[in-house]
Amino acid sequence: MNEVDCPLCMETVDLGTSGSGTYECPYCEGEFVWESGKNHDFNVHHHEYLARKTTIDRKIKQLLANKVSKKNFSFPLLVGNHRKRFQLHPNWISYTFVFLLLAITEPSIIVVISIFYVLILLITAPFRFSKHIKRKRDFLDGVLDPEFLLGTGLVIDKDLETHLIGKRGVPKYQFSRNDIEKIVLREYIYPGIFKDTKRFELRIHLHGFHALTLFGFNEIDSVDIVTKMISIFDIELDYNYSIPQPASDGGGGGGG
Repeated sequence: MNEVDCPLCMETVDLGTSGSGTYECPYCEGEFVWESGKNHDFNVHHHEYLARKTTIDRKIKQLLANKVSKKNFSFPLLVGNHRKRFQLHPNWISYTFVFLLLAITEPSIIVVISIFYVLILLITAPFRFSKHIKRKRDFLDGVLDPEFLLGTGLVIDKDLETHLIGKRGVPKYQFSRNDIEKIVLREYIYPGIFKDTKRFELRIHLHGFHALTLFGFNEIDSVDIVTKMISIFDIELDYNYSIPQPASDGGGGGGG
């Protein structure tokens, strides 16, 4: 069992039997890289933590500054989108370049890759369907799973009854003003050659835990969504960000 101090919040995190890799802290939900056997300097980690905390505090302050009166809105109110926005994969330039290069030099490889991809989809389809059915049964039993209750937006009625605009296959779900306690805006920053790519999700906490997730919106949407939520509901706002490590760096398990 490996227990280490998270370099971002200094909480003790149990890595289990895993070794070097990228982990997500279950306390601050931040990602950090841990290399087994390496001397991790506390001062360096604490400096990283302070820098991260400053960024998070500044972002929260900026978002809270947009809060207005509920009277500024008319109901029913749309929060987010009816459908997810089209967003390019962070590595689309690299993928496109490799695909075009192979299409010109080795077109047969493209055919093989396409066939292999279709086979993977066919093989994994029963497992994905089974997982969906299980999550649906859990929902009917009263379990709120944020990986199942995914939506692109919310519709808020005048009495603040809120309806989830779910992705395909997600049951209709609604909650009241007394159910929601907290929202967490999560930002993923993918460093690019010319410009960083950002993706966002909003984690909605009901009854004390993360129950719903909104996805498929951009940075402008994120400000609009948070502004409406904190203006209409008396709830806590949190913000977090992560810079995903390249897959080649290895990986590790994490909570949150």
